[in-house]
Amino acid sequence: LIPPPTMSMVSAGKRGGPKKSKSKGVKSDAAAANAQKMQTAKDHVTLLRSAIYDETGQDRDVTKDFQPFLAYNRNELDAVIGFEPRLSTKLRQECFDMAKANTESLDEYWHDEDKMDQLLQKPNRFLLIRERVTEGAPDGRIVGFCCFRFTVQSEMLEIDEMAGLPSLFVYDLHIEKAAQRKGLGRHTLNLLQLIARKHKMSVVQVVVPEGCDAMESLLLDRTGFVEDEMEYASAEDLEDGLEGLTIFHKVFAPLPSALAPLK
Repeated sequence: LIPPPTMSMVSAGKRGGPKKSKSKGVKSDAAAANAQKMQTAKDHVTLLRSAIYDETGQDRDVTKDFQPFLAYNRNELDAVIGFEPRLSTKLRQECFDMAKANTESLDEYWHDEDKMDQLLQKPNRFLLIRERVTEGAPDGRIVGFCCFRFTVQSEMLEIDEMAGLPSLFVYDLHIEKAAQRKGLGRHTLNLLQLIARKHKMSVVQVVVPEGCDAMESLLLDRTGFVEDEMEYASAEDLEDGLEGLTIFHKVFAPLPSALAPLK
């Protein structure tokens, strides 16, 4: 899994390389292309850092510009959505229990240790969906959560370097069974897209385990999401990392013909 991006991930490139061309025009074109690639990589890293941290270096609350979308009161469900940059032990256990209840039957996908480790990873951010309570009362019960991070398209690929366009990558979107089929999952997915656009991500990606039909149906039901065929990745890149998983995506900018390493 990819750690939070830092400017140190953008290096100046390797010394040496191919022999110098006798053609000044060819040399000039190559230098210009390399400069453009480096600038693009730096721009991507800057975007990711800006989405993760505010001007003071603190974790950015990515929901603060979307207050009207943080309340959901439809279909006999009254809930509020809040942002958490990380989870307390109690909240982590509640999210773990909900995810397990929803997906434990997918035997090949579910592993207790892997899921708990995912919820602990520092790059991940969370939306917690709670029942609305009266003002001054303790926080309401959690009825759903989303685990996501700001990264690049290659998040799930078995490659060493960061590669691809800036992405809001969704690992988990879970709604408890009693609150399902009330529109809350679709509402949360729409909020995630607003967050992605606000922070100039080029893609929203959602990973779905094989057999999770409800999530797949939601993504394919007039949302603009399609299965990510990953034409931009090599067969070698895809060889091991995605068995039993499908990635769906919605693109806000044209996909490149090949992933560009952020290096």
